Amino acid sequence: MKRLVVIALLLLLCHALPAHASVLQGLVRQVHDGKTITIENTGRRIRVALKGMDAPEQDQPYGDVALQHLSSLILNRPVAIELTGLGTG
Repeated sequence: MKRLVVIALLLLLCHALPAHASVLQGLVRQVHDGKTITIENTGRRIRVALKGMDAPEQDQPYGDVALQHLSSLILNRPVAIELTGLGTG
């Protein structure tokens, strides 16, 4: 009987709870390129790299098109960003 109680407790402790990601909300104040933006949140400006995005750099062909397109979609608009990690730079 003790063994069943211990196993039941271990199963309860090992049960994975759903993870809740942090969401950062703010206004997009600057688009740096096709995958990097700066948002303003409570008076602070935070640079955000968009995960899963692949766009040409500014000095590559169509880099200016990527920047203009992303700007037309989100510049000066409210966004909600799900945080997946913090960068070093």
